[in-house]
Amino acid sequence: MIASETTEATIAENKKEASTLSKASGSSRSYNIFFVDDDPMILKMLSRHLSKNQQYNISTFSSGEDCIESLSSNAPDIVVLDFHLSEEINSNKMNGLAILKKIKSLQPEVQVIMLSSQMEVQIAVDCLKKGAVNYVVKDDIMQFNVQKGIESIVKSNALKDEIHQLSNTIKRDKLLIRGYSFILIALVMTLYYFWMK
Repeated sequence: MIASETTEATIAENKKEASTLSKASGSSRSYNIFFVDDDPMILKMLSRHLSKNQQYNISTFSSGEDCIESLSSNAPDIVVLDFHLSEEINSNKMNGLAILKKIKSLQPEVQVIMLSSQMEVQIAVDCLKKGAVNYVVKDDIMQFNVQKGIESIVKSNALKDEIHQLSNTIKRDKLLIRGYSFILIALVMTLYYFWMK
């Protein structure tokens, strides 16, 4: 009973936090998001949970190879990728870590969130070393943690865009000030020339 209450409280807290992050991101840009998992229930749960946000264009893939094939035609901004793809012993399909490396080699700007049922710190560290930006454990509140990870990326991108715009504005203003300075110097020299006559 206590565990159930704790889980419900955690879910409510995560919903509130995800909602706050969503509002804070304030970006109107749309994001292409790929969900890659060989478990159809996980794909369904994540896509259903996150498709409520109209900012997200969601595509789902049951294998890493399908995801890789779609990279060039429908470039994603964010990929949520299962660590344990193709666990069968005789499978010639790539696992999640190999897919992560492939994605980063083909499109390094794509942000990847790794999903795994493993709670081992070393696995999370390996994923982050290979280029993932976040590591989410598959548990009762996984969809909220994935949402928070995505919202964090969106917020970070919005800040980068804002910094880029401010930088361009500063450069433009510097050019305008320089232009006005030349005009002012030319006016002073002209007035001085006529005054000396």
